[in-house]
Amino acid sequence: MAVEYDLVVIGNTSEARWAAALAARFQARVALVQPTFEPASSAAIAGRAFQQALTWQQQWQGAAANGLYVSLERAYLSPTGVQAWAADLSPTIAAESPMLTALGVDVVVGAGEFVRLPQLAFVCGQRRLRSRAYLLAVGSVPGISEIPGLEAVGYLTPATLWSGDKLASLPQRLALIGNDPEAIALAQSLQRLGKTVTLIVESGQLLAEADWEASLLVQAQLEAEGVQIFLGESVLQVRALDGAKWLQVGDRALEVEEILIDAAVEPNLSGLNLEGLGISLAAGLPVNSKLQTSHPRIYACGGAGRDCETRARYEAEVAVKNALFGNFFRVNGRYLPRVLRCDPPLAWLGLTEGQASQRYQKNIYVLRQPFKSLAEAQFLSATTGFGKIIVQGNGKIVGAHLVGPQAGELIGAIALAAQENIKLQALGTVFPAGTLSEIIFEIGDRWRQERWQRRGWLRNLGETWLLWRRSWQ
Repeated sequence: MAVEYDLVVIGNTSEARWAAALAARFQARVALVQPTFEPASSAAIAGRAFQQALTWQQQWQGAAANGLYVSLERAYLSPTGVQAWAADLSPTIAAESPMLTALGVDVVVGAGEFVRLPQLAFVCGQRRLRSRAYLLAVGSVPGISEIPGLEAVGYLTPATLWSGDKLASLPQRLALIGNDPEAIALAQSLQRLGKTVTLIVESGQLLAEADWEASLLVQAQLEAEGVQIFLGESVLQVRALDGAKWLQVGDRALEVEEILIDAAVEPNLSGLNLEGLGISLAAGLPVNSKLQTSHPRIYACGGAGRDCETRARYEAEVAVKNALFGNFFRVNGRYLPRVLRCDPPLAWLGLTEGQASQRYQKNIYVLRQPFKSLAEAQFLSATTGFGKIIVQGNGKIVGAHLVGPQAGELIGAIALAAQENIKLQALGTVFPAGTLSEIIFEIGDRWRQERWQRRGWLRNLGETWLLWRRSWQ
């Protein structure tokens, strides 16, 4: 039986809109189903605006150390003012529907669900959308915590924190449970707002998937600013006592006034009736390397967490190509960069130093360079941090970790080199002097020195040649 569309994309996320636009550029007939008018990224936009405002405040307060004096007695941050700014930004950042309509995408607003009979379709309101393939790009939602007593005591999540007047009325002593990049950035932001923050992390390392050295530097920065961090600890129970909230963290008791949960995330699959199609959700929504679910006509992308938008867009592109042109494309996100937007920011890709050592044994070289060696970092008073690039003996990049000013902007060049198999020694002349990108040049130059020292025969040949030239003259 004929269908109306080549692809129906379901979700109100950036990757959903990206997937719909990409499919339309391929001349496909596309529908995009958005559950609500409210952008799904509103909480993320509010958090990012709040973080930027606090960064400006920090710079203002430190200006006198660099010779800049102002007549104002002090600078202060207004939570309601920042929320108003974020509310103004949200429509602009997420305003993609007119562009999609111009590309020929049918944008359908409203909740819906899959039906199997009389044939596979997605029903939204009075419309039955029939398509050759469907793509779930629904994003993620906070997972439900199973800490005893938590539901009775009450807690906040990042989504609820940025709604209404929650931020303005936030009490002084806070416990934040979580270990993803957004949780770490939120802990620093709230501490800079003047709160007393305790960050509780179940793993033994802050940001367990990042390089240990970079993670330690971020941890040291947070602790220097006053954030108390419990590593390798779990919250066993929560109780309300004498107007406060008590947490049992390991064998210790912690008294706070409010609890924030920013830990597990899970795909936002409620109400889609996937079970009615025979798709089991007992273990989330598993997909194969081509991003197919257990139903061959339904694909899925994203949903790994709020800090993984880069990977979500990449998966959306792979899923769209497979849905439209056959299952010829596989996911390979080895060199997709990730960013932790704290101060200083952390960006990384590929293997950590420990993973590279385990995989390649002795055939790896770890090259480090501190940001304080750059003149631009000195001018910006942003000398905390370092760059680390891990290479094989031939110069192939297998991992990179930057913690320092503009790390998120700098990691893109390294990601391109890694994905296109450009050796580190080729990166020595493409970054301008007097910029922060000079950190990559410095690391590349150290690698050239390392290679020169390892090639004894070439050094001997060069020395012989120069000796001969001197004697000839």
